[in-house]
Formats: sequence, C-alpha cells, structure tokens
Amino acid sequence: MSRSTDFVKRLLRLRVFLIINMVILFFLSLSFGREWARNASIEGQIDDLKEQEEAMESRKLELLSLGQTIQSQFFLEQEGRLKYGLRKPGEELVVVTDAKTEQPASAESEDSAAGFDEAMADNQTSRVSNPQRWWYYFFNRAAYEELKNSYGG
Repeated sequence: MSRSTDFVKRLLRLRVFLIINMVILFFLSLSFGREWARNASIEGQIDDLKEQEEAMESRKLELLSLGQTIQSQFFLEQEGRLKYGLRKPGEELVVVTDAKTEQPASAESEDSAAGFDEAMADNQTSRVSNPQRWWYYFFNRAAYEELKNSYGG
C-alpha cells in the first residue's frame, strides 16, 4: 500500500507541477504577445516618421530654392517693377495700344448710351425665370418668340 500511495503522491505532484507550468507558460506567452504587438506599433510609427522626414526634407529643398530665387537681383527688379512701379534711372514707360480700339471721346459717349439701353433690355429679359421660359415655350408660343428675339436669337 505504501507503494501505491507513493505513486499517487508522485502523480498528484506532477499534475500540480504541470498546472503551475501551464499557468506560467500562459503568462509568458501573453506578455510576449503584448511586446510583439508593441514592437510592431513602434515600427509602424518609425516608418511614418521616416516618411514625414522625407517630405520635410523635400519641402526644405523647395524653400531653399525659393529663397535663392527671391534673393536674386532679377527677381527683386521684377517684383519692384510689377508691384511697386519702380524703375531704373533713365527708363521711361511706353504704353502701346491698338489704333483700331481707340475711339474719339464723342463717339465713346454715344456708344456708352447705346450700351446702357442694351444693358437695361438685357436686365429686363434676364428677370424671366427658367420655369417661366419653359411655360412660354409649351403654352404661350408668342411670348416665347418675343423673349427669344429679345435675346437676339
């Protein structure tokens, strides 16, 4: 009987030892999984930061190039001429116009009066809404034709 009790005791000890080892193995694999996931997350962040670094480096090169362009004498002269109306000593402004587009002042005032009348007529026709135009098209052909003629078509 002592032999059988010794065997049972050893078996119970082995099961307890096995269960304790299983629990330890579970906790070790759980912590390993967490560290592996954290490592993958950190590597992803590193990749993102490298992409940002490359983008910032290219932006830096663009800004350096722009800075060199802005500091050039040609650019400064061009900006001074365009924005501030500056000129070098001895330079004169020459305006070239097309002779066909120039009109005497009296003809211009007559044309502006005619243009005003046309603008008023256009303003009156533009007040007709699109649904009303369709209504005229389908149900009042005379009004539609009059409207169409007022547009010049």
